[in-house]
Amino acid sequence: MNDSKLFPITADTIDFIISGENVVSSVLFFKPYGDDNIKICYGRSKNNEINSLITVGEIPILKWKTLKNFSSYCAGYGMQYAGEKILKTINDLNIYSELDIKEAFIAAAPLLNHLAGGFYMLSFIEHYPVDISGDFFWSISNREKKYRFNYVQTSGKAFPAYLVPSVPAFNYELKTNEQKKHAVDVSSVPVVYYFDDFMSVIIKGHEQAAAAYFNNEKIRCLTIIPCSGYAHDSKNVTSLFFASNQIDASIADNELLSEMIKHKNDKIINFDTLELHINKRCEKWNKRCPILDDAALSRNSYPSLKTIEGIAILKDISDLRIESLLNMASPDYKLLEILFGTLIGLNDKRSYNLAMKLAASDLYIGLWPQAYSHLANFKNKEVEDLFINYLINDTAGFSDIKTIVDNYFEAQ
Repeated sequence: MNDSKLFPITADTIDFIISGENVVSSVLFFKPYGDDNIKICYGRSKNNEINSLITVGEIPILKWKTLKNFSSYCAGYGMQYAGEKILKTINDLNIYSELDIKEAFIAAAPLLNHLAGGFYMLSFIEHYPVDISGDFFWSISNREKKYRFNYVQTSGKAFPAYLVPSVPAFNYELKTNEQKKHAVDVSSVPVVYYFDDFMSVIIKGHEQAAAAYFNNEKIRCLTIIPCSGYAHDSKNVTSLFFASNQIDASIADNELLSEMIKHKNDKIINFDTLELHINKRCEKWNKRCPILDDAALSRNSYPSLKTIEGIAILKDISDLRIESLLNMASPDYKLLEILFGTLIGLNDKRSYNLAMKLAASDLYIGLWPQAYSHLANFKNKEVEDLFINYLINDTAGFSDIKTIVDNYFEAQ
């Protein structure tokens, strides 16, 4: 690595929890300031909206903004216009699934050297080949897609989970019919850049991500995660933030930390530059193509935003964590509700046992409607006995639960 401009730093184990699976192998590195070909920048529009952009070679490849009650994003101009030099670097990349993270770091160094200056984390992380709305990731266009979080606790806890493209689907001739959808080289791993709010932008590997969608699979991606902020005391930087993870800053050299602080405002762009980027539109994003028509016929199901939020808030959904929440002297109804909804969203079989425990105890009476509603999907003696017991001993007078129970027996 003598010819590399990057400064690799050994990092402790990093846990990105996605669908209960931990990604624990990461490289933390510092890219010196200078050539800033791939970067995130921020600015305020004329109506005071906070706008963010990912740019590659001064070409916006994703536009995002946040308002008081919701956020939205739309397509950028398109990676295909980013410039010959950076495109050659991207096209020449070969990151294979059998590489470990250190080998992948070395193989990706030509691209990583194009990043804006600062700290980054590099990890292999599984993504869902859908966007934050649950649509095939290529459904993005020039029209803004709005979304909002379901829980206030989500803020600051997001991690890489969903994908958005950096080039229009119209640029591809990828066939997605039954005969050819398996023809993609799946040994090659996509390289993605994590932005925010659970979304990563695909730098290379759109074909592999599309194949994963049509095979109803997740996709393992080499994920670039920029440092999103830092904490400090009166003298020193104490922590660095990468997505939902907080890293002890003592593992980094003080000179690098000082360099980061010195350039902390580099991401802020003026109004004119922001408007130039916002108004840069490529009409190819709005055209239909066969791959999108095939996607419309697909019936793939991936975890919803609400489910992913639950994972982000809970961090741990192990059996031990479930038992600890159930054994609290004073139940945390909100966390139990989030846990229950998350298990259901993941189609986790443990949701049944949790529902039985919630429905069988007066301690969790506030969660009975959710528990009984879920149990009504199961036709077995255990559920029947519980429902009969409710009808015999009902003193609470919950009309909605009685309706659930009555409908359950009427359907038999």
